[in-house]
Parts: sequence; structure tokens; C-alpha cells
Amino acid sequence: YIMAKPRSSAYINILGEQVSKRSVYLGVAGLVVFLAALLGGGYYLMAKNRVAGPLTREVPTPRESFETESVAVAVPATPGGANEPTSQPAVITSLSLLLDLHIKATGFDEVNCFILNGTVAASGNIWDLTLMAREPNLYKLKTKPTDAALSIEYGYDSERAWAGGTQPQLTEAQFEFYMSMMVVESSMTHLAWSYRSAAELEGGLDAVLELRPAEVWNGHNCAVVVSRGILPFPITHYIDTTTYEEVYRRAMVRGETGEAVEIELYFTAADGSTPHRLPTGYELYVDGELHDTVTFSRRRVNRVILSSLFDAPSDREYQSSLK
Repeated sequence: YIMAKPRSSAYINILGEQVSKRSVYLGVAGLVVFLAALLGGGYYLMAKNRVAGPLTREVPTPRESFETESVAVAVPATPGGANEPTSQPAVITSLSLLLDLHIKATGFDEVNCFILNGTVAASGNIWDLTLMAREPNLYKLKTKPTDAALSIEYGYDSERAWAGGTQPQLTEAQFEFYMSMMVVESSMTHLAWSYRSAAELEGGLDAVLELRPAEVWNGHNCAVVVSRGILPFPITHYIDTTTYEEVYRRAMVRGETGEAVEIELYFTAADGSTPHRLPTGYELYVDGELHDTVTFSRRRVNRVILSSLFDAPSDREYQSSLK
């Protein structure tokens, strides 16, 4: 018999079907080219992203986030006529952002207590002075002549004020007046300690601090904040809107003879020798007249200060709520 002639080797049997080798080779080659192009494109995009880096969005600084407006500003009178008006300074209208900048500039949010040592010059006399404070609202002042045994102490424990030491006899009005001066002098970190304090968390920021219209004080464009509800009486604070440090404060209190008087503090700026920008001193005025000049020689923060140090001593001469 005659055998059937086999099919040409140009074909391949795939699933029982004869397919030409040329078609198979072309299909495989096309698939390889497609996969190579796909992988190459993916690698190119990855490499491009690595060079360009992640997309970023520019975030404005807190100063740029303020809502501001330009207004004419009244210039309050101060002793010596040192005020110089400036032309329409910007007015900060966000109290919380102002406080954020004040805290960032001073570092007072990191201060839970401080001790300031120095001298006070008054009526030609020089006295040693120590101011102490502890968060949230404890204050103490100790002073004595550099060449005498006389000593005077004033303290405030958030509820009561007291006086002790070997000072002369005081009337009730004199005691209240000197205690008020002590509170104004020693509460240097009060704005920072009021912000996010227990009283603020309970009653809201407006319950303890109020932003007032901007003013110019002694050539400084200032944001003005009134504190109330924590200390025994309101205090008006002036924050320089260039440095965001407090440069001036004032308060109306009861005077030595019972009349209303104004106490003012002109702060001497921090000198940069410490990370927390406590002032290097201040001038204290009563109704426009210079009363004391204080210079600090040593400033310490966050030392261990027991709250019991602010309690009234057993031999105290005076005590009052000041409320």
C-alpha cells in the first residue's frame, strides 16, 4: 500500500489544530513587545516621580492667616510724652492667633513657675527683691532693704491675699493697694497661663480674655487684651505686634487712701540670655508718677516650687480675699 505524506514541519499542533509556526512566532513576538512597552512606561513614570518629589502645598504662616484691617489709632498719653503715633497700624482681629504668637515668641507655655531676683529702687533707697510664681495662679513678693533687717512679704494663693514680715502697721486700704501692686508685678506670664486654663476651658476664652481695639503705646503698635475673672481685678495688657511680647500693662485699683488709682508697668525687654523671654525689669507708675524701678539680676524657671510656699504664714499681719 501507499503511506500518507506527513504535513510539513512548518506547522505546530496546538489543541489538536495545526497552526503555522510563523503565526505563533509573530504572536509571541508581539506579546513580548507589548509587555516590554508596558514595563518600560511604568518604570519611566516611577523614575519621574522620584525626581520631582511629592506634591506639596504652601501653608501660610500664622501672621499671614490673620484677618487685619487698617484703622486710625488713638494715642494714649503717657508720662514724659514719649508716644509717637504711627500711621494706621494693622489691627489683629483673632484673639487666639494673637495668643499663639505671644506664646511662641515668649515660650511662656513651657513655663510652669519662675523665681526672679533683683533690686528695686524707690525714693532713693535700694531694696532686694524676689518675685515667685507658680501655675495656675500663685504669686509671692519678698523685699527688704539691702542694709537693714526689715522685711516685707506679700502673697496670693488664688483665693486670699496676705502680708507678713516686719513691715510697719498698714491700714486696710494700704494693704489692699500694696497687694494689688504685687499681683500686677508678679503675674508676668498671666496671658499664657490664662490661655487654655481651667477657667478658659470651662467658660470659654471670652470669659477670661478680651481683645480690645489696637493702640499705639510709646511708639509700639500694640494689640490690647484685657484679662479678667482669674486675678482679683482686670488688667489691660499691651502686646507689641512686632515682637509679640508684652511691653506695658495697666490696672485700676484702690489706692492707699481708698480712692481709685491707676497702676502701670513699663517692661524692660528680655535680653536673650534665657530661652524664656521674661523681662529684665520694669518701671512701676502710680497715677502717672514713677513709684519703683526694678532690675532683675537672676531669672529661673521650672524649678521645684511647692504650693505651700504661697500659703499665708502663721504670723501674718493681714489677710483678705481682694475680691
